[in-house]
Amino acid sequence: ATRIKDQAWLNRSVRGDRVAITDVTSGYAVLGIMGPQARNILSSLTPDDLANKSFPYGHTREIEIGHARVRACRVSYVGELGWELYIPREFADHVYDQLRPAGLHPMGLHAIDSCRMEKGFKHWGHDIGIGDTPIEAGLSFTIDWDKPGGFVGRDAVMRQRQGGVRRRVIQFEAPLEPLLLHEEPILRRGQHVGQTTSGARGFRTRKNLCFASIEVPRGEPLETTLSGVYDILAEGKRYGLTPLKKPVYDPAGTKMKA
Repeated sequence: ATRIKDQAWLNRSVRGDRVAITDVTSGYAVLGIMGPQARNILSSLTPDDLANKSFPYGHTREIEIGHARVRACRVSYVGELGWELYIPREFADHVYDQLRPAGLHPMGLHAIDSCRMEKGFKHWGHDIGIGDTPIEAGLSFTIDWDKPGGFVGRDAVMRQRQGGVRRRVIQFEAPLEPLLLHEEPILRRGQHVGQTTSGARGFRTRKNLCFASIEVPRGEPLETTLSGVYDILAEGKRYGLTPLKKPVYDPAGTKMKA
């Protein structure tokens, strides 16, 4: 989804003539194997050890499935145990045929969207983009502030860390009535402060959820932002919103890391 952007960034960042950037995206297919039985199903198809101790969350390695060697990445976009499989294109059908009899079924994009909203995962291109900093996006926990040698953009985000932000991406819970998509206006004490970036009903939690990009007074603490009084305008009506401090589904991430 972001191959052109990523390749452009890599090309701009290359220094010297010892690095060549080649786009091999079209040579691979990707299948996401996610759900409580993901380990059991994959383990029945590969001789490789998928136990949590030997293949922990966030790690990647090649494994064997059928006649193919695929790169398995221990990640999940739905808040459940899971892997992404990066498969050479010529073996994609073969690996898919191995998976189906093992008990897997295709999952639609709307179902995935519902799950990622419950887990509080932001979507690139909707909730966050190139105009957002990690602090504004609520992703400052991913920053290694003391990384040796620094990192691109460190000075800018450090200034923001010290001086505060003027915009934040916040997750809200809404009443079940309205169907939330994106661009619905957000009010704070009656004043327009932003709009939703995405929305979905969570079928595991029975909650109606949305992300929104909202303006905040510079320097306002996050706790103050989360304690504000908010409403949303949807389907011609006004509904109250509850700011969420944590994801509504498995906030500690124990299912993904099990």
